[in-house]
Amino acid sequence: MKSARTFLAALALWGCAQPEPTAPSPPENPPTGSSDVWIWLMVVDQGGACIPGATIQVVAGQHVGEPITQEPCDAWAYSGGVEYHNLTAGVPMTLRATAPGYAADDTTVTPASNPVSAIIFAPLPLHSAPEASVIVTTR
Repeated sequence: MKSARTFLAALALWGCAQPEPTAPSPPENPPTGSSDVWIWLMVVDQGGACIPGATIQVVAGQHVGEPITQEPCDAWAYSGGVEYHNLTAGVPMTLRATAPGYAADDTTVTPASNPVSAIIFAPLPLHSAPEASVIVTTR
């Protein structure tokens, strides 16, 4: 019986000795982007050839900044163009493509959670109608 009392006393003291619960930690800041979410862009003519000297600029949304001149590209060989990395999926961005002799072309895209979205701008020459086309594909 004495061992039962000793056990109960030890159990009661052990229960009282547990640390106080801590306050929850403040919420973390929302992610600023993921290395897994990025977009790849090219500015091509109506025949699909990359336009030398074309630039792409983010004018609204994430990654707003100065125009970037596209690298020499080949839309059929999946090379060159402009890439934006570390994007937040679901957050839209407005892109502007410009090229000498072509009408500027703006479009808003929302990067998806899949690794890459390919965006191909096909602005019309300045002597054509004002409608340009944008093709968005996802891999």
